[in-house]
Amino acid sequence: MTKAIGSELEARLLLKDLVLGVHRPCTGKSVKVANSGMLIALRHPPGGGCRLLAAIDSSASIHDRHPEVCFWSLALRAVCRFVFVTQDRDVYRGRRSELGRSCEQGSAARKLLETLTDGVYVSK
Repeated sequence: MTKAIGSELEARLLLKDLVLGVHRPCTGKSVKVANSGMLIALRHPPGGGCRLLAAIDSSASIHDRHPEVCFWSLALRAVCRFVFVTQDRDVYRGRRSELGRSCEQGSAARKLLETLTDGVYVSK
C-alpha cells in the first residue's frame, strides 16, 4: 500500500481518516475503531500527493453487517464517498435476497443502506 501511495507518511495521513476515536461511557475512556473489511480508492492529482476518493465496504452477505456499514458511511461522509458492495450469497442458496425483490419491495436493511450510503451494488 505504501508503494502505491508514494510514501509512508502519505499512507499514514490517509489511513488516519479511516480510524475514529470514540468515547466509551462505561469506562470513561476513548478508544480507536477501524473497519476491518474496507477497501479504499485513491486519487492521484496531477500536482502530486494522494487523496482519499472512496471507501468501499464489501461483504459476501448483508446479514448483521448493515448497521456497521451505515455507521461507517456516516462517519466518513465528510471525507469521501462510501459505497457498499455485496454478493448477497443467499440468492445463490435458493433463498430470498436480503435486500428484497426491488426498490418498492425492499427490506429494512436495503432502505437503510440506500439512504445512508452513496450506493449499494450487488455482484452477480
